[in-house]
Amino acid sequence: MKAAHGPTKVIVGFQEVNLEAGQFIFGRRKAAKETGLSEREIRTSQAFLKKAQNVTIKTTHQFSIISIVNWDTYQNSKIANDPQNDPRATHGRPHTRMKEQKNTTYSQNSLEALSYLNNKTGRHYRDASIIESRLKDGGTVEECKQIIDNKLRDEYFKDNPKFLNPETLFRKSHWDKYLNEPLEIKNSW
Repeated sequence: MKAAHGPTKVIVGFQEVNLEAGQFIFGRRKAAKETGLSEREIRTSQAFLKKAQNVTIKTTHQFSIISIVNWDTYQNSKIANDPQNDPRATHGRPHTRMKEQKNTTYSQNSLEALSYLNNKTGRHYRDASIIESRLKDGGTVEECKQIIDNKLRDEYFKDNPKFLNPETLFRKSHWDKYLNEPLEIKNSW
């Protein structure tokens, strides 16, 4: 999402940086703050992507420039969605499925619940599919808000804000538990 779509110049500190298509400025501290992950988890993920040859990383003492490998391939939707250009898995290569996020239209209720979560956590989640699933199962927007409010008061979630995300909060196996669990009120005396 942060990658440049074409050649561009950005200012970092007092330095002008030229970026090509598929490149973006990256800092571990800022990424940790934005995602709720620790800097160590960010570093581990970054190393994995580099080892898997999904990205290349040019590091300076202030920031890194990450280049997405095969950027042009990912941006050409006609080729990427053409089944003839999607080779099947072979005996020597494992078959993997990537979850595609298409231009999905979510119900007003699921968007309301997602917006409530984003406002309460300061995040910018966009995928409301899991909320949509819980609403189709009979849940309500008010129940979604109740779960969010409960978990915002939960000491474990306060200490681990990375779990304040739609996938964890609204997972089918968590729904009844999170909705019905009483929160212990800790006395200060």
